[in-house]
Amino acid sequence: MLKAERTKRVLRVVLLCLVVAGAIWFIREKWEWVAPIFGVGAFALCVMLASKLAVAVVNAWRFDLVVRMFGLRLPAVEWLGLSAVTVFYGRLLPFRLGAAARAYYLKTKYKFRYSEYVSLM
Repeated sequence: MLKAERTKRVLRVVLLCLVVAGAIWFIREKWEWVAPIFGVGAFALCVMLASKLAVAVVNAWRFDLVVRMFGLRLPAVEWLGLSAVTVFYGRLLPFRLGAAARAYYLKTKYKFRYSEYVSLM
């Protein structure tokens, strides 16, 4: 294993541990904010999570179908991941920069022209 790959793996594990520790700390310190979530029944919570997941998968699949019209076939991991990244950056940053991140990824990895990407939107 190369040193760079090993460093990336270690950083991922450290980051995961920090996120988990932060989540545990938040739940313990702000229990009054988290407690109402558990007031919802387990079935209702499962239905909400399943519907959110179904919407995410359908949106990603729709993106895959449109991109195929331009002759670009993406593996399922990529079209699902690109959809998730687009939604994440879209909520985190203003001006639809999630879509810009997806366009940049397609341009760098697949030489997909920006003009074609804009026509997808």
